This record gives sequence, structure tokens and C-alpha cells, in this order.
Amino acid sequence: MERMHLMEDNAQNANRKKKKLKLFDFCSGIGGFSLGLEATLRFETVAFCESDEFCQKIIKKHWPSVPIYSDLIKLSQDEEAIRSIPYADIYTAGIPCQPFSVAGRKKGEKDPRHLWPYLFKIIKQKRPPYCLIENVAGFVTMALDPLLHELESQGYATRAFIVPASSVNAPHKRERVWVIAKCLADS
Repeated sequence: MERMHLMEDNAQNANRKKKKLKLFDFCSGIGGFSLGLEATLRFETVAFCESDEFCQKIIKKHWPSVPIYSDLIKLSQDEEAIRSIPYADIYTAGIPCQPFSVAGRKKGEKDPRHLWPYLFKIIKQKRPPYCLIENVAGFVTMALDPLLHELESQGYATRAFIVPASSVNAPHKRERVWVIAKCLADS
């Protein structure tokens, strides 16, 4: 029995010693990507980018030592600021859904809340090994192809999935599109 506990302890220590992947959480909301990925014990958030002041307060409460960039548009337009962004193995983003939501006006790329071009500018310059993007199902017909094309033009392999909330036992369908991208050009 003691040997079994020793084996379990050794396995837990080995897991603790594994290098955690660095995560930059863009369009963070209240930090859902960071919360979920850090719960795996394999990720560490190095920065957030969130403009909503209420969401920033929640983030600061749970990640008091992690910097928060407050404006993705300004950040993407400041070359020095882009260069100073900390290294991250993965960029995550729940880019605003209002431009693509069936509940909205469906202005898509013409909506000023469409932030993908600004995030993409940073991705092109920083070239994170992985990206994980989430949005509403309406994104598929209005903006998915250009997003995939842009990532692929920079050497990323991409895969898009639609996952309904009901697949994790939520009482509603609420489909979401998830895009996973891996940079092949630099590997």
C-alpha cells in the first residue's frame, strides 16, 4: 500500500515540475479561458487584454499580479507596446460576438466591435505557437473563412469546431465556434 502512495506522490511531483505553457488571454471577459486552462495545471496566464472595467476588477481580484492591457485597438497600433508583450505559448480570445450574433444587427466585419483585425496584427508580429479563438455560431457564415485564410497565410494550420453548450449538459443549445491554430512556419 505504501508503495502505491509513493508512486502517486512521484507522479504528482513529476506533473508539478512540467513546464507550464504561457497564456495571453485577449478579449478576456472575466478570465474564463485562463480559469479553465489554469485548472488543468498546465497553463499560466502572463497577461490579459480586456477593455471592460467591471471585467478588469474581476480579473484583478483573481490574478492580482498579472498585467491587464486595457485596449486591444491601441495596443495593436503601438509597435513598441507590441514588442513589449510578454512571450506566450498560446493566445486565447473570445472576440466580441455582437457583430455576428443573431440577437444583434449582424454587421459582421463592418461593426466597430469587430476586433479580429487588431488581434491578427499582433499575432502576425508575435507569432505565438498556438491560438484558440471562440465566438458565436453566426461567426461561421460571416467571418470564419477570412479568419482561417489570414491565419493560414501566416503559416498556421487551423481547425474549426462547433460545440453546443448542450454537449456539456447545459439545458440549451447555444452553439459556439472554436478555432484552434498551430504555427507550423516557425516549428
